[in-house]
Amino acid sequence: MVTERRGDIFTKQTESIRFHVSRDEVRWHDRFNKPEGTKAAVIDFGCGVQFVPHLMIETIAVCEILGVDVEGVVGPEYCCGMPYRDGNETSASADNMADASFKRMAALHPLQMVQWCGGALVQFHRRAEGTGPTEVLMIPEMLGRRIAELGDRVPWKKRVEARVLLHKKPNDPMVFKDRGPVMRAYDEYVPPILERIPGLQVVGELRTLPSGLPCENRIDYSDEEKLRIARAELRMAVDDAFADRLVTDHHQCVREWGKLATPEVPVQQYISVLAEALGVAQPNRVQAHQRTRDLDALVAEARPQWSSWDMSRDEAAEIGAELYRLR
Repeated sequence: MVTERRGDIFTKQTESIRFHVSRDEVRWHDRFNKPEGTKAAVIDFGCGVQFVPHLMIETIAVCEILGVDVEGVVGPEYCCGMPYRDGNETSASADNMADASFKRMAALHPLQMVQWCGGALVQFHRRAEGTGPTEVLMIPEMLGRRIAELGDRVPWKKRVEARVLLHKKPNDPMVFKDRGPVMRAYDEYVPPILERIPGLQVVGELRTLPSGLPCENRIDYSDEEKLRIARAELRMAVDDAFADRLVTDHHQCVREWGKLATPEVPVQQYISVLAEALGVAQPNRVQAHQRTRDLDALVAEARPQWSSWDMSRDEAAEIGAELYRLR
């Protein structure tokens, strides 16, 4: 049977990172550590991206290549409190957590607090109003503005000869009400980022598939028939557009659409394409593991990562079984 494990959301996030990322690959902090001086930006990775953590490594590397001095932070000490709102935007305990997290990031004296999470954008933007020069914005806006600022000086390392379909995050219901700034950040900045990459063409959008929306339906790994149908639908949509890959703007979307990826139809998040063009791409181990439906094989594949954290094989198997719903 699928292993059902106890543990709060922060424990699960940490386990995901340690299953997918080796200790020496970590370039962010999960404990408050005030550095000397001022950082250009603090990148708060939030919750969901920790389940596709190659994006965290790529983000730091991309920022360095683009000349942005960043500090990456993650974990409960920097949480906006959304996991504790339970469908209610007003929550005293969640607000207290957001207050403390904002103060920790503000103590780093960043010019920008860059968010991966839309809920965090809303919470920290409220707290930043009238407090000083710090700007709170989403990650695609920060990257898009920096790339536009550099113009011809962006140090591209590789032409990405690709015709891509772009999947935009659906405007699904969320705990926070004002999604406008969040959605605008994706809509206004992701397409221009992609269009600036040498060799790449955005040839259309793919909102959903005939059988449903993978990033909301979350197809079960064990439902082989649904996966087969969805893969065929994706292949048809890509072929009909004369495209050769699907690119998503959101990290949750790349995780779920990634279940449908094949060598013929790659699925990437936009930062991975940017990292590819800048010469700092990282392996998407989540997508590789999604294709491995044997627990022993999965644990063996991930050993270089989990073993660096002094994790036992049994612990790794328990975590892997839950992450990938293996029997």
